[in-house]
Amino acid sequence: MKDVFTVGEVAHRCQVASRTAAKWIDEGLLKGYRIPGSRFRRVPRESLVRFMREHDIPLGDLAPASVSRVVVFSSDDEVRSGLLQRLNGDGFTCVDLPGGYARPPESHRVDPDAFVIDYAAWPETCETLRDLLRGCFGPGAVFVGLLAAGDDGGAVDPGRWAELFRRPFDVDLLAERVRTLVAKKKADY
Repeated sequence: MKDVFTVGEVAHRCQVASRTAAKWIDEGLLKGYRIPGSRFRRVPRESLVRFMREHDIPLGDLAPASVSRVVVFSSDDEVRSGLLQRLNGDGFTCVDLPGGYARPPESHRVDPDAFVIDYAAWPETCETLRDLLRGCFGPGAVFVGLLAAGDDGGAVDPGRWAELFRRPFDVDLLAERVRTLVAKKKADY
């Protein structure tokens, strides 16, 4: 996947003349840069996608992949299997990491859109895991926490989670909420 585009490539994707694309960059409408010591310009992928969305230009192959990925960190077999069953297919892939905190680097291989983290399973390390994953995947990742039945949430900062579910909860509702949060995240992107 290409990360930087020339003026000609930008013009082709936006279906305009190269001079028009160069003018957008020079006027600051499209964030780009000049190659030092040259007259050539380059545009980072993120800037081009943002510009095209702002101006209702079809993204074509620049559109994000249509499959949303969810990583589940839980020792609860019912939650893991329920989410795997309800989220796999229909534009979602659910990745089960039953080893939990011991295996967060595996999540790098799937480029996830959301994480479901069972706070009840690892109460001492859950916030650390969340911070580690947020650092790796940025503020756009969706985090859903699962709390124990008697947990008052005292150690949990609700503002740091997209959603918190307290046991007992309906796995169907959890899966639907994850779908909604990921769809909102992609729409905002």
